[in-house]
Amino acid sequence: MSKQVTIELGDEVECLASGHHGIVTGLVRWLTGCDQASVRAPLKEDGTMGESYFIDIHCLKVRKKARVVISDPARAVGGPAVRSPK
Repeated sequence: MSKQVTIELGDEVECLASGHHGIVTGLVRWLTGCDQASVRAPLKEDGTMGESYFIDIHCLKVRKKARVVISDPARAVGGPAVRSPK
């Protein structure tokens, strides 16, 4: 029997199908029953953000648990509201 690993925010993961790897920045459970993780690739050599992809949870392997830790989840309110009315 295979051991099921729980994917959590901040884990460093790798996609077994594509090789894409990075940090889990979001988790989604769709009405259709598909669970996916948003995986952000590392910074590029020029310092810009890497690509982010939604990948099915069952295709992911954890490289390192809690690679990124949110120290105070109550303060994690998201980024700037770019499209909000002024």
